[in-house]
Amino acid sequence: MAKYPISNFYVGKLNICFSASLNPRDPNSFTKEDIKKQILKTRTLINGAVESSWTTLCSLNDWNKNIRYDNIFTLFYRNEDGTYYCLHNNELYTTEGDVFVSDLTPLKQCMPSFGTIFTQDEISALDAKTFFGYLFKKVFPTRSLYERDEYPLDKLYLANFKLYAGETGKRETPNLASRLTLATSKIKPRKIGYEIDSETGIRREYRYYTVLALYLNAYRYYNINENRQSGLYELQHDGTKLEIISPLEKVDYFRHRIDGNTANFPQLIRLQRRLNRQIERIERKEQKR
Repeated sequence: MAKYPISNFYVGKLNICFSASLNPRDPNSFTKEDIKKQILKTRTLINGAVESSWTTLCSLNDWNKNIRYDNIFTLFYRNEDGTYYCLHNNELYTTEGDVFVSDLTPLKQCMPSFGTIFTQDEISALDAKTFFGYLFKKVFPTRSLYERDEYPLDKLYLANFKLYAGETGKRETPNLASRLTLATSKIKPRKIGYEIDSETGIRREYRYYTVLALYLNAYRYYNINENRQSGLYELQHDGTKLEIISPLEKVDYFRHRIDGNTANFPQLIRLQRRLNRQIERIERKEQKR
């Protein structure tokens, strides 16, 4: 099976343009071109892509021109001529046109970079699709992204993760891959916040999460849930940051469920999911009161 440089694989949005007057419940509202695009969208999703229209803060729709867009998060291979081959529908695209590519992130950047099962520099197209499934669909729920290496409990923490989600009036969807990684792992934002730039008046939107982190050194932490080191957030200059809350050994929920002084990532993630489910049940009960 042929292998290709992992650096040439990207994840991102496939934006599909439809007639704004299209009514999914009324077949007569579909043009022939709409039908072709609807088939393309369905085929891409069936083959492993993820519906991502819900992530967009600023719509691409142009009602004056009778245009609306559906967005799909999918996997691409970047060719030398700058075109992108979609591995979920076997079609070629560019960054322009009625169906175009945007919000691209290297696949390698989404993969765990510490304690990971991913070690290859070259992978096959099939492997790339499998990794996409691990990261963004959890189609293999029993398979962890991490090895079972043990880490000292005093180097493991709960942390606040502030993730930049976009600006008013901009069509880009920043940190799309990160948001989908967290959503796929059932890590929900505990709140949504905004910051207004005092000079430009632009409103920035942020999602706030509680995540697990590993202490690497005096300047770096590793975000276990989002698969990246904190230093990478500083390079983005978009306000994304990781702030430590408390060592896990001081958090009763984890301390009472971990035997000994070490833990591995798969174990911690399982405990975190159980904790999240407990919190969700409590919140639902409170809402019913």
